[in-house]
Amino acid sequence: MNAKDVMNTADPAPGTGRAFYFAGWAVFVLSILLALSGGKTSQPHSLLPFWVTIAAQVAVSLAYFVGCLLSTRWRSKRTRRYFSPYLLGACGWLFFFLLFWILDHLAG
Repeated sequence: MNAKDVMNTADPAPGTGRAFYFAGWAVFVLSILLALSGGKTSQPHSLLPFWVTIAAQVAVSLAYFVGCLLSTRWRSKRTRRYFSPYLLGACGWLFFFLLFWILDHLAG
């Protein structure tokens, strides 16, 4: 195996990983915008798009955790970077849901 083969096996599709990374940030920002858009209109809107973005972030994060358990390649910094927006979104929303749940039970 020469240096060129090593470079090709390290990241077979860098454009795909980069697109996945930017799609993760788009889903994360969209979830924030959907969460903040509820109180601005007098007409009720559907919460389905918000929950779909949350479900997508959680599903991708769970797939990443399973991949880390099964393969050493998924534990690399490069792979973790591609999944970081999904992990941030899933963990961030989980934190907010738990925080508001605890505050509701303490105040209620």
